[in-house]
Amino acid sequence: MQPDSLKDITRRRVLIVPARTPRIRGKSVRFLFTFRQVRIILRELAVLPVPFSAPHIDGIAFWHDHVLPVIVPEKCLGLESPAGRGTSARMILIRTGDREQEGLLNVAPDIRIIPLAAGYRPVRDTPWRPQPRRVRGMYEGPDELLIIPHMENILSGR
Repeated sequence: MQPDSLKDITRRRVLIVPARTPRIRGKSVRFLFTFRQVRIILRELAVLPVPFSAPHIDGIAFWHDHVLPVIVPEKCLGLESPAGRGTSARMILIRTGDREQEGLLNVAPDIRIIPLAAGYRPVRDTPWRPQPRRVRGMYEGPDELLIIPHMENILSGR
């Protein structure tokens, strides 16, 4: 039996990032990203504040001669969010499908990789989703709620 190629493995798995927010309906909240969206996960990166920016913008950061917005996903989606940037945070460089837009997400450090079809079912309507244009979809598992951020809309400011 031949081992799976990295391309096959990444096609069937996704990255799960815990949201720094209280439980919703008794379930922990997590964000879901595909391997194609994630360019790199960074441990430390200096973030410069931007006066008068939108509340979900943590600031800007320089990475490989690019100036990128640093986005707090919890604030962007209207979830109850952390007060400030944690020292143990990670930065995920996210790109959209067309690869013309990139941004950094300030996320919690414990990132997991799970199989794509791991017993989750779609969630259609929820009364607490305040930013529907910034959410591509949601899935519910036994103990967690997965939110798929709509990165094209988020990075373009919609």
